[in-house]
Amino acid sequence: MSRIQTNVSALTAHRNLTKSQGALNKSIAKLSSGFRINRAADDAAGLSIANKLRSDVRAMRQAGRNGAQANSVLSIADGAIQTLTSMVDRMKELSAQAGSDNVSNTQRETLDLEFQTLVSEFERIVNTTTYQGSTLLNGSFGNSMDTDVGTSTALDTATTMVASVTLSGTVADTYVVTDDALGGITITDGDGASQTVTTAVELTEQTLDFTDFGISMTLNDSYTLIGDTVAGNLVVDEGNASFLVSASGDYAGNDQVELSSVDVRTATLGLDTQDILSRDNAVITLTAIDSAITSLATAVGDIGAAQSRIDFSMTSLSVTIENVAAAES
Repeated sequence: MSRIQTNVSALTAHRNLTKSQGALNKSIAKLSSGFRINRAADDAAGLSIANKLRSDVRAMRQAGRNGAQANSVLSIADGAIQTLTSMVDRMKELSAQAGSDNVSNTQRETLDLEFQTLVSEFERIVNTTTYQGSTLLNGSFGNSMDTDVGTSTALDTATTMVASVTLSGTVADTYVVTDDALGGITITDGDGASQTVTTAVELTEQTLDFTDFGISMTLNDSYTLIGDTVAGNLVVDEGNASFLVSASGDYAGNDQVELSSVDVRTATLGLDTQDILSRDNAVITLTAIDSAITSLATAVGDIGAAQSRIDFSMTSLSVTIENVAAAES
């Protein structure tokens, strides 16, 4: 049937052509991208689910990298402790030799010289075994600053001239901060050791590095020598090192593998005050060394257990990633 001024057949053909062209464009988009869903209109619910699965996979892959890096950190600590154990073995050998009267006091002085050298090297290794600026064996790994600023003795970074405080290898303790009002700010630890750093005169943001304690304090640019005071207690809490090795959603709980603080300093092990200058001292030192060997063995056990957990978690994680990626696909 004919129509005046309307070509119905042409309109029908154009409509079908447009529909076919749209379907072709969608098919090409899917083939070129490799995704069934390229926009919300393709499948709104499916796209939402796929995006969630995709983000989960990315987080889990990063958790896997975390686990690999955590194993590297623990391997550094484990290797250092193995070296320390060998040194303690030699120290025990020297003490056993000095504990017998078949050596003279002069010979004991020579033995003690090597013994004290080993003690110094032991402490040096503990203080220099680090990863990304974190000291691993002095008990500071995983420590954090107490942010409770509600008490009058706390170093309140919200109301004083202190903009921020960062820690690097800082052992758990209460550090007293005092200001002499002449440009000198002093930090004193619980044992009475202190370090003073002089501030700049001009009004500028400045960072004071208390390297003896691993504390960096940044002052506001409004701090002046006259009228402003930085004082209070800086509390560093002992904590556990935590490694995020999964992404199940329980991020603060089961997704973490924790390692208790490892502290093998000579003072902690009771080796810093020992000598073998006499037979009696050598016998006392042997007892201290036996205790130190036990502590080192415990530390190695803790590190090994954490490594074992990480290895198993990474194996499980790889299977999870494979299956979630398949579901997302």
